[in-house]
Amino acid sequence: MGHGVRRGECKMEARIGRYAVVKVGPSNWLIHDTLYEARDARRLVAYIEGSVGYDDVDVTWVRPVGLPTHHASIDHALGQLAARDGASRPSHTRPVPIPSHPPIQLPATA
Repeated sequence: MGHGVRRGECKMEARIGRYAVVKVGPSNWLIHDTLYEARDARRLVAYIEGSVGYDDVDVTWVRPVGLPTHHASIDHALGQLAARDGASRPSHTRPVPIPSHPPIQLPATA
């Protein structure tokens, strides 16, 4: 494993959709994309550094995700990532139908 972490030291902390947060140090985490195998470099999405109590975390995005680098919490960063990809929405629901009506006919003016 990379980042100076020995095998067996990682512990999954949270998961939303396809993304998982893995603790790698006292105040350090990684966000993994579980669609990719452990040895695939695309699995790593971000590196997170937390402060005391883990309020206010700094995120270094390894992929270009277009999200802020500062978040109120790890859960907030993970939730923003999942929402960006739609991972928090159930994929088994049908779309809501939108009713269609013919255009309104206005009387001609002379």
